[in-house]
Amino acid sequence: MSKPDKRYYTYIILGYAGLVLIAVVMFRLTTFHQDTVGFSLTLIGLLLVINCLRFLEEKAGITGKGPIMIKIAFGAAVIIIATVFSRYI
Repeated sequence: MSKPDKRYYTYIILGYAGLVLIAVVMFRLTTFHQDTVGFSLTLIGLLLVINCLRFLEEKAGITGKGPIMIKIAFGAAVIIIATVFSRYI
């Protein structure tokens, strides 16, 4: 793996980690205000951002098992966070 490949993967991981943190904050905010519409809009917004990131990754030529594993881990994290916070709505 060359240096640019490692750099791309680092930025992908940091970007998805940032999305997880934003998701936690948004889910927490909508949970404490008991806003079910906001909770749904948060999920839809995250899906739209993920689609945008996927498009940008394809344009940059980032493919392979690495990004797929990162996306699976991100999806699992969002699902776990959503189920944890959905109990409080």
